[in-house]
Amino acid sequence: MAQCNNCKHSWSWSYSFKKLFTFKDEVYCPSCQSAQYVSKQARNHMSMVAMIPMLICFILIAFSVTTAIIITVEIIGYALVILVLPFFYKLSNEKEYFF
Repeated sequence: MAQCNNCKHSWSWSYSFKKLFTFKDEVYCPSCQSAQYVSKQARNHMSMVAMIPMLICFILIAFSVTTAIIITVEIIGYALVILVLPFFYKLSNEKEYFF
């Protein structure tokens, strides 16, 4: 789980889950209210995990699996990815750029 770099407060799964869907660069610690940023490494890991269901879809298509099964597997896969993403949430005190 995410942990504040200032006060070392561990964020709950539900708080991290809510912060996944914010469009702001900075998120605030619920304990000390300091500004935190999602680390570059965490963003990379979360984007890789989010691609797993798509890769599974390509494999199923390659083996000529029926469309109904592919859609079902994709829905379940993306639901699982959304539930797992808060575990990859890591914080930084500074905004890290991709460059």
